[in-house]
Amino acid sequence: MELALICPVKHLEWSRLLPGRFCIAPVALKYGNYQSYFVNASINGYKVILDNGIFEDNQVQDEDYIDLARIIKPRVLIVPDIINTGAKENLDAANMFAELVKVEELNNSLPEPVELMYIIQCEKDDDTGFWKVLDSVLDGDTFQWIGICRDAVFNAFSQYTHTEDQELNRFYFAAQLQMRKYNKKIMKKKWHFLGIGARIDLLQYYWFVDAMDTASLFYQSTLGCKITPEGIMPGRLKRPKDYFVRNFNFSDGGDWPKILWDNCTAALEFAQKADANRRYLLGGRL
Repeated sequence: MELALICPVKHLEWSRLLPGRFCIAPVALKYGNYQSYFVNASINGYKVILDNGIFEDNQVQDEDYIDLARIIKPRVLIVPDIINTGAKENLDAANMFAELVKVEELNNSLPEPVELMYIIQCEKDDDTGFWKVLDSVLDGDTFQWIGICRDAVFNAFSQYTHTEDQELNRFYFAAQLQMRKYNKKIMKKKWHFLGIGARIDLLQYYWFVDAMDTASLFYQSTLGCKITPEGIMPGRLKRPKDYFVRNFNFSDGGDWPKILWDNCTAALEFAQKADANRRYLLGGRL
């Protein structure tokens, strides 16, 4: 499992603490040094994932998004999604965007081969739509990656889990995925879980997940929050709206760089446990 640390513009150097590189499109369009950082990451062989940025409440137009992809040359392009929208509506829009990318690839405008990630979305309590769309994507060849965000699993499954804890809802999804005779289908795609919450300990059970990203790990560390030996991040505050433009000076007090280093090390250990479980479960099929 490849973890990526989403850092503020002025602290991009801390991304090195985790092996992945996850770029937020609207931030890259606004800040040249942020964009350049990920251009260089691609040049240096990192598997850059380019995110459409809808979680930042700043939807990028398709043309601008593709233009940015031409510049950054990501390995994975997250297809635009719409939080809280209908499952089929979200899939239809994603398929239309995928067609645009195919045209761009044929014109040599995007790097080859760019892989597409589809993020499932649905309306509240529409678990039927969620599973139906997942089946469609698993059986198709348009998308090489499936992204699972915590908002979507809360919408789909909180009616059964009876909790607002998005991470526990996603854990419920992961368990259901393996119980519903999806085992043979799971390995047809690569999986990305968007965002790491307070339950770092759950990473070890996501054996089929290829990558995850986190901004909260950086922000919680600046607040002095430390992951417990059991794998729990005690802080539950969401990162602020100005997260990407903040300057977290060492002089602000505390030893957050040391805490961040330790927290990233702890998260990596749980991710490595997931990799060990993967090897154990799949054995020679890897």
